[in-house]
Amino acid sequence: MRMRKRGVFLLLLFLAPLAVLRAQSPRTLQADFTRFVKSPGSTEMVRGTLFFKAPDRVILVVREPVSQWVVFETGSMLLWYPGSGKAWRFSQKKPQALSFASMFVGVPKTDFGLAGAGFTLAGSESREGALVTRWKPPQSLARTVGGASVGVLDRRPCTLELTDPKGGLLARVAYTEFVSFDSQAIPSHIQMTQKGGAAMISEEVLFTGHVFNAELPSDVDRFRLPAGVVAKEAEW
Repeated sequence: MRMRKRGVFLLLLFLAPLAVLRAQSPRTLQADFTRFVKSPGSTEMVRGTLFFKAPDRVILVVREPVSQWVVFETGSMLLWYPGSGKAWRFSQKKPQALSFASMFVGVPKTDFGLAGAGFTLAGSESREGALVTRWKPPQSLARTVGGASVGVLDRRPCTLELTDPKGGLLARVAYTEFVSFDSQAIPSHIQMTQKGGAAMISEEVLFTGHVFNAELPSDVDRFRLPAGVVAKEAEW
């Protein structure tokens, strides 16, 4: 999976959509995924399997278009290409309130985790049957994020939008399908639109074949870089 360098507002998009309720989260989760990335003049498709292990480890084993492992843990992201043996580890320059695992596991909070990320409630309104809340970003994001809005329908948060200081759309994420686990709703269809330079880039992720609380494959559960492979260190 090709990882483009994002601005802080797009990092927030991945880190803050859902909040993990640790006492209720599944111990493990496995699901196949297909990801489409559409930008002007090109469409990229990525296929693989997502593995989650509580409390916050996510491993994406990509099969197409290249063999690649992406390992998310608190404060870091590791990329490893088995074919070439090359690896990179990206560490967060500043700690974030929520982990990458939050995107996949947990009951969606009515604020999509914005309060935990430092946002403050600025107002609310009813729009086409949905409750829409408006949020002011923390000072640390004020130069890139003008505000955020969350749509809640039938008591379930379904959309998150981020705008720039001039009111232009930076990013939008929507959850349209869910798989139930106990009292939790696990998103299985995620659509994202985000600004990439002068163009808008759209992404769609479909998850299928969810398996909860099963033992993970040993090479995933005990994953370590092979002997002799040293990851190059970098910051995001």
